[in-house]
Amino acid sequence: MKTAKNWKEMETQLARQGITIAYKFRCGTGEVQGVSFEKDDVKMKGSAIDRSLSFSKIDANLNRNQKVQQYHIARETGPPSLASQLHEVIRQNVHAEHLQSHDGGKGLLEILLEPQFSSVPDPMGDADKARKKRKKRQAEQSQGISR
Repeated sequence: MKTAKNWKEMETQLARQGITIAYKFRCGTGEVQGVSFEKDDVKMKGSAIDRSLSFSKIDANLNRNQKVQQYHIARETGPPSLASQLHEVIRQNVHAEHLQSHDGGKGLLEILLEPQFSSVPDPMGDADKARKKRKKRQAEQSQGISR
């Protein structure tokens, strides 16, 4: 059940192990109501073996397997995600950096700091940051513990 995507595939996989499937149909209709498994002249209802082997639960599991497979196919054939595009650009740059590393080329950090990868520049300079940190530290020291 883990790999089958429909009843036919599941029947084929079970047949390799000597297990056959018999379907129980609702009286007066062609609708499948239950399922039984048989091996070596021993026949048991699926739900008697385990509740997860009832017809409805197996059918739901096979449908889920089919949807998962469709998702993976769509993902492989669909347009690449932003993450995969970034991964590819970085991979190419790392490869280029590796090739240039023997002749004084850019390092990975330098590549990642190039304008195409960097974010908006920080409007506050280093001196302003240091001044604000000092001011905050002085304010915290002058307050002390008040309990």
